[in-house]
Amino acid sequence: MRFSVSPSQFFRASPAALRITPSLVLFARTQTRAAYTFPVHRHTTYEFLYVTKGIYRCLLNDRTVSAGPDTVVAVKPGDMHEDRCGQGVCFYTVNLMITRSLAGNEPFTGVFTKGIPPASQAVSLPRAVFRPLVTAMYEESKRNDAVSMRIVEDRAAEFFWQFVRYCPDARLSDDMRAAPADDDFKQRLAAIFARDPSHRLSVGRMAEAMNMSESGFAHRCAAAIGVSPAKAFVTYRLERALSMLLETRKPVREVAAETGFNNQFHFSRLFSRVYGKSPRAYRRWIQQR
Repeated sequence: MRFSVSPSQFFRASPAALRITPSLVLFARTQTRAAYTFPVHRHTTYEFLYVTKGIYRCLLNDRTVSAGPDTVVAVKPGDMHEDRCGQGVCFYTVNLMITRSLAGNEPFTGVFTKGIPPASQAVSLPRAVFRPLVTAMYEESKRNDAVSMRIVEDRAAEFFWQFVRYCPDARLSDDMRAAPADDDFKQRLAAIFARDPSHRLSVGRMAEAMNMSESGFAHRCAAAIGVSPAKAFVTYRLERALSMLLETRKPVREVAAETGFNNQFHFSRLFSRVYGKSPRAYRRWIQQR
């Protein structure tokens, strides 16, 4: 069962969603009835392969990785990956897009520490936590009703955070280990962004809504978020545009206009800079997953 879904709405009530957000791209269960090899490919999203039976083997960045039951092989964006499975292997695939909200131009450092060796991307996990979780995801996916996708998406997020909980700290990036920042400020700013229908908020209007001076607001925004208010708002609009592209069939020009970008070509350039593909190409790529 596959779910091609858009990233979650960029702004949520949950403070965690304002920092790092895992969004489901694909969920599947694979049982091999014969040996097979899936050709080498480069990943653009995170893929977590949770083994429940047999020995899963693959090449990860030209290194052989093996994983037995209750082990996850985590493949990160940019990794070269080739499945080499024998007969009788069962594993679940949870493919996620992981973003850091309000990150502006400061790049997300990723889930893992820089330079992690492929062998360390295989992590043993407690069966009592993960078996019931993937089983529930699979059973829910078979219902295939109006809400099953959303339930599986929420459980995929739980899968990710449980993985982070049980992954050794030394393998995780600073972003994943960082303490929560000023969540109250972020939530208030998120609400202001979300309720503005024009998507043309000035910094002055933002500061007024936050009951702060413009200079004080700008300093607070830089301290809590790491970018200027204007950059944070552009990031929100791009994330909103991404959701519209993947959740609706609206033409790119309408998506651009509804998210406050008067120039469709300027919007496409910004989108490509952030997501690596043009809006049309990104929509087509997700639909083909």
